[in-house]
Amino acid sequence: MPSRPASRAGPIAPHSASEPPAAKQAASLTASTKDSPQNLLTTGEKTGWNETAPYAEAVEISHRLERASRFVKVMDIGTTPEGRTMIALVISKDRAFTPEAAAQRLNLNRDYMKADTPEMRAWLRAFNTWMPDFLIDNHVTDGSDMQYDVTWDMARNQDIAEPAGDWVREKYVPELDKRMAADGHLVAPYGALRNRQFFMEVFSPRYSHLYSAVQNRPSLLVETHSLKAARTRAWANYDIMRHTFDIITADAESLRKAVRDADRAIESRAGDRGRSEHRKSDRASHPRPGNQGSLQNRRNRSSLANSGRESATQRSIQRCRRFSDLPQCRLWRSQRQWHIPHAERQPQRGSSPCLWVAR
Repeated sequence: MPSRPASRAGPIAPHSASEPPAAKQAASLTASTKDSPQNLLTTGEKTGWNETAPYAEAVEISHRLERASRFVKVMDIGTTPEGRTMIALVISKDRAFTPEAAAQRLNLNRDYMKADTPEMRAWLRAFNTWMPDFLIDNHVTDGSDMQYDVTWDMARNQDIAEPAGDWVREKYVPELDKRMAADGHLVAPYGALRNRQFFMEVFSPRYSHLYSAVQNRPSLLVETHSLKAARTRAWANYDIMRHTFDIITADAESLRKAVRDADRAIESRAGDRGRSEHRKSDRASHPRPGNQGSLQNRRNRSSLANSGRESATQRSIQRCRRFSDLPQCRLWRSQRQWHIPHAERQPQRGSSPCLWVAR
């Protein structure tokens, strides 16, 4: 029997069980491509979203924008371990181009507090120099397949100071959801399926949007999905950024005021020596489990180490206490709370996604 000729394996295209009906046309993205000069089109646009471009293309297009407009400036902010220049693209109608006017197998997405990588240290210098009023962090996620073409997460409750949190809840999120739905997007808060339930994680400041939030700056974490078609991902990302810019610029002063008022509210809590002395005396009277010193505390730790779920919880409390003393986390420290990630607790029937422990 003759052998069958070997077939050439082609690229595996993303495949999702569900695409939004409006994604086939992707009207806003198609219009943007049509209206753009040829020398500013990306490889994705030129190939019908069948190919993607290298990092060098993004840098080159940024420089082309700079040459084409006096309101655009490209700034070098650092160098990667591979020797590639990291850039920031600054766009300002007032030409205010100053703040005053993974090669190491390290996860950059979780390095905002540790700053182990040169890329992150460069990014943090840029962020803390400029201190923007709003941050967008764009991602493509994998995992379970959903009907949603884009999901998002933001600090909007106890994890961002007021009135910045109120601006997110009352002015930004409702308007963003309304505009995205009108364009035909299927949008949901970021989450994942665990044990056949939809789980929404409570993030810590080791992630970008919470690092921004503890500095009283709203931040949008965007997650498109790797199984969606490339056109769908680009369309969803384009629209969620376009609507975000439009919402902010429609009333920019309300965001500025919310951020500045949140700064003042947090700063007003600093330097309260009376509160500090009260906490010291309270800790002396009611020592926390895990404090170094007394024999009773050591016995408490020994007991907890033998008690399953309590042991994991206790270790999380100890680590979160150390975390709450970091200077960048003044918001969390002032709220006098710690977050124990759900992933580090043993599952319990009916348990909530996270556990808050008051100091």
